[in-house]
Amino acid sequence: MDVDALTLIPPVVHDALLAAGVLVAPSSVAGVVVLSVPSRGDAGVDRVQMVVRRVRGALSPAAVRVAAQTAGPRGSLLLVCDTATRGALDLAIRLGVSVIAVAAGARGTGAVGHVVVGADGLVRLGSDDREVDVPRRGASGPPRWARLAVVRALVLLGPRSQVGMAALVGVSQPRVSQIYRDLSSAGLLADRGRRVPDWEGLLEHWLSTYPGAGGVTTYWYGLASATEQALTVVDRIAALSPEPFPALVSGDVAADLLTPWGRPATAVVYARPPVDLDDLKLTPSPAAEATLAVTVPRDPGVWLIPPTRRAWSGSPLPLADPLQILHDLAASRAPDADQTATRLRAQLAQRVGQWWQGDAEHTGSLPSGVTDIRKAAGVTGDA
Repeated sequence: MDVDALTLIPPVVHDALLAAGVLVAPSSVAGVVVLSVPSRGDAGVDRVQMVVRRVRGALSPAAVRVAAQTAGPRGSLLLVCDTATRGALDLAIRLGVSVIAVAAGARGTGAVGHVVVGADGLVRLGSDDREVDVPRRGASGPPRWARLAVVRALVLLGPRSQVGMAALVGVSQPRVSQIYRDLSSAGLLADRGRRVPDWEGLLEHWLSTYPGAGGVTTYWYGLASATEQALTVVDRIAALSPEPFPALVSGDVAADLLTPWGRPATAVVYARPPVDLDDLKLTPSPAAEATLAVTVPRDPGVWLIPPTRRAWSGSPLPLADPLQILHDLAASRAPDADQTATRLRAQLAQRVGQWWQGDAEHTGSLPSGVTDIRKAAGVTGDA
């Protein structure tokens, strides 16, 4: 499966395609995606492979003509651009080139363009009778993965030396020193990083600042239970990758394995390698209807603490760490997700002291906030 091709299609374009009934799925060919387009009449859907090219700036008729000359058969090329003139869109239709222009700001809130299907098929997206503006990158910059990874490790494994933290997270010691100073200024670390004065506050800090794992997510629908789908996908990924843990399960399914409470609605799987699921009785799906979400994450912190270093490594599935699971539960469609998150959080507070004491690199005292969380959750004794 080619993840790079999917990264060329912004979320706003995915939304516009789904609104038109077109589903996007990865393929095993580099630079190519598979579009499932509604057929005419009652013939179901047409599956069309398209090469994706990202065009920066305004798409002109001349650029369309050049792209068409190097394309394959009619309907085999998709250009995703920032803006497109009326003339460029009209010429693209005549030459059999699919074009989707991103729209944002005052002139639009979606994406416009068209998808060419076969010899005479055409699916229009939005209202393509206008030019569109380019969305501007926010001033906040990219997520601070290193800081988030350090906080993740502090919550789950406890304080450690700057050298030890740098080795764990994979950043320089000066960078860890800077992060420790920032956290100390916020009252989340003390004694030069050797003590966490407010463990619950540090947990809340991570949950409130974590933007999600990023990367590329594909959504699928299947008839099997969410747990069965997760197991099937993990087995497929494990067979394709030499990594010890090339896939991790999060969200509803992971929480249910840790603290059974309800019926998981969606399986969330993080994968190191991209994977093609077409032959696993799964079909591409809109996110709101999906029973499975597979993400190749951008955040390296997802893989920071492998399952073998966790108290629940005996799970039948390799699970993401509890912070990742708590974050993903917040997006769950399961009606009892909030109650499950509360129980999981209590279980995390119950076990964290054990992890800190059992970690060879841990330096410092146990988190003072854990006892209070245990009492509030009605938890007594050791895990």
